[in-house]
Amino acid sequence: MDAKTRYQILIAIGGVLAFIVAAVAVGSAFGENGNGVVTSMTPTGGLALVGTIAFFILLMAGLGVWLERQEFDS
Repeated sequence: MDAKTRYQILIAIGGVLAFIVAAVAVGSAFGENGNGVVTSMTPTGGLALVGTIAFFILLMAGLGVWLERQEFDS
């Protein structure tokens, strides 16, 4: 595996980890607890989660465009 591929994998993993952290944060902030376990989400939390998903899509698209424009030949 060449350096370009490793770099692209690391960038993609970073984007996915950012999404996971954001989704957990939204779930923690807007989740409704039942017996110590998050059982449902408030309507505002649902909207925040949709926003998080939309941000993830735009983030990954932006990272893809940025990676394509990088020069890895040097």
